[in-house]
This record gives sequence, structure tokens and C-alpha cells, in this order.
Amino acid sequence: MTTTAVFKHREIRAVSHFCAWRISRYILIILLVPLSALHYPSAFYIIAALAALPAAVNLALDSSYPERNNEALRQAAHPDIMKQYHFSRTRYQAERFGFVLALILLLVWQWIQPTEYWYDFPLGRVPVMALFFYYISQTVFYFCYRFAIRKACR
Repeated sequence: MTTTAVFKHREIRAVSHFCAWRISRYILIILLVPLSALHYPSAFYIIAALAALPAAVNLALDSSYPERNNEALRQAAHPDIMKQYHFSRTRYQAERFGFVLALILLLVWQWIQPTEYWYDFPLGRVPVMALFFYYISQTVFYFCYRFAIRKACR
């Protein structure tokens, strides 16, 4: 593969990851809202973190490194794809931070789960099921977006 082909492949992967992380984060928030209203107050904290922290990281990175986004857009192999999916380097880093944060928070939620929930199957396994669904949805959306972007680039 030539250098430009490798660069295009990496760019498509980055945009696909960005879109998949964003959509799966929204789906996880929608999944956790009824859980926080029903029985799990811990889910509310995860919702608040997933809604606020990626936006705060994006704002902090945008104000710290404004030239990064413009430089990345000028050097892009597919600037129209980047504009279509609202991709920027700082947004990519913020969504990556949100993805890792969600995984960690769901694992911590499972770890601090009260012991009486472990004996009741649906209540004891909700954080693990949410974690599994979140990771699977991210993987599925990644491949869907990757296929769609490759099809659009042809």
C-alpha cells in the first residue's frame, strides 16, 4: 500500500470510530435514563458524566489547540467526509475519552453493586449487560460507518 492509501485508510477508521462512539454514547444514555428513574440512582451519575464530560473535554481542547482542527482539515484526504460527519481531531479525542470513561464507570458500577442484587439475576447484572450492549453497539456502528464511508469515497 502506498502512503496515501494508508493515510486514507486511517482517516476512514478515525471517522468511523468517532461516529460509532458518538452514536453508542447516545444509545447508552437513552438506555440508562429509564434505569435511573426506576431503581438505579447510580445510573444518573453515569448519564451526567457521559453528557457533560465529553463536551467539556472538547471545549477545553478546542480552546487550547484551535490550530489542530484547521491543520487536520487542510491535510485531510477526504475533507468532505470530515465535514459531513462533523469530525475534528478535538471532537475525536473527546469522544474517545467519553468511550473509555463509560467503560470505566460501568465497571465501577458493577463493582460497587450491593451484594443483595447479585442473587436477583436481572438486578445484579444490569451494569454488565449495559457494558456489553454498549461495546457491541459501538463495534457494530463502527463497521456500518466504515462501510458507508468507503462506499461514499468510491
